[in-house]
Amino acid sequence: MFFYKMKKNVYAFFLSNMMLRISVDAIIFSFLWFYLSDDTILSGITYMAFRTFEIYLMPFSSYLPDKFGRKTVYNYCYISAFICCLLALTALIVLESTLQMIVSVVTCLLLGGVVSILPTNTTSLLHDRYGSRSKVAFRVGSIFASYKIFLSPIIGMLTTISFGSLNTVIISTVLLSIAFFIKEYALINIPNVKSLDRVKFSDTFTSLFNSLSIKYEKVFIPTLAVINLLMTPFFMVSLPHNAANGIYPIPEFVVLLDMLFGLGVFIANKFISNKIPDKQAILIGLFLLALMLSFGSGDNVYMAPAMLFLGGLGLPLIVINITTIRVNNIPKDKKSMYLSSLTFWSLFLNPISILIISYMYKYDLTNNVQNVYFCISFSILAYFFYNAFTFSTDVINQVKGQENEKNN
Repeated sequence: MFFYKMKKNVYAFFLSNMMLRISVDAIIFSFLWFYLSDDTILSGITYMAFRTFEIYLMPFSSYLPDKFGRKTVYNYCYISAFICCLLALTALIVLESTLQMIVSVVTCLLLGGVVSILPTNTTSLLHDRYGSRSKVAFRVGSIFASYKIFLSPIIGMLTTISFGSLNTVIISTVLLSIAFFIKEYALINIPNVKSLDRVKFSDTFTSLFNSLSIKYEKVFIPTLAVINLLMTPFFMVSLPHNAANGIYPIPEFVVLLDMLFGLGVFIANKFISNKIPDKQAILIGLFLLALMLSFGSGDNVYMAPAMLFLGGLGLPLIVINITTIRVNNIPKDKKSMYLSSLTFWSLFLNPISILIISYMYKYDLTNNVQNVYFCISFSILAYFFYNAFTFSTDVINQVKGQENEKNN
């Protein structure tokens, strides 16, 4: 009986969470597309605003829920997202010119804050409610994460390209309103836990810099930082630019590319990621991503789908295996803060790359964009390959031994 009730609440919890994330993605893309036809730089600025707040609030995302209560902060995330919907509607319907741009950027900043705080808080909330049994809930979460990969491009990109930015924001507002009521049902039996005694604000700064000294992070942080440095403008600047400028047969072709990438991620997660040793998997993943970045943003409509699918296969091979090694080298009592800090270091260059790639497109340096992707992606592959020999097999065997113990 417990697991039946748990399943209903958890499904409602992750359904509302997924609907919120899809709404946020749709609003961000609607702004990106709205400005893309006029000015690539303006488009880049709106997305950069979103990513800046998402990334630079990340080290503190574990502190706010602990201080004010996880359930309270979770509710504020939904309220903030709804306010952003209203701001987006105001920007697109009422405002013009500079004021429209300012409100758009403010909206993206607020949404970035919501997305930054939500993931850490989601995990904590479920653990507060279900404790050691929360593993069942996390499995459900992984299912909904796979759904989001497929649904986000359809609701965000396809709706925006086909029906315009304003209609996308309206749909997102309705979707978010439904998500709010589903969330209310899901949170009924979850306590509003505070943990101020265990976490101090100063700890966030300490963990931010102490995380750099964790074993193997001199390899992992540059690797993930470069991957994110390239992938964000690839998906949010290069592919939309191609769609908006007639490089693809139809603008909606970009949705197909995103879905093929998502399909690759799903297949790698489901069937491949646990069958290849750690270092080899990361190297293969880096190679597949380098292929996607180097050849997936060009004007060859036959090559692009294949490259996006291969890139989707590669990403989980990198992330899952780095995370597996990483979490086993982090102090248990500070795992949440350290993971937030490490995620920050892995993403902190993103805003810069968005502006640079946007600038290159604006000033007709399109061919150079592919060269940048090629040189940097294969350089980080070579860097990781060189440093892979420093990985102790003892650590990798220890990780696998711990996994086997859990399975037994």
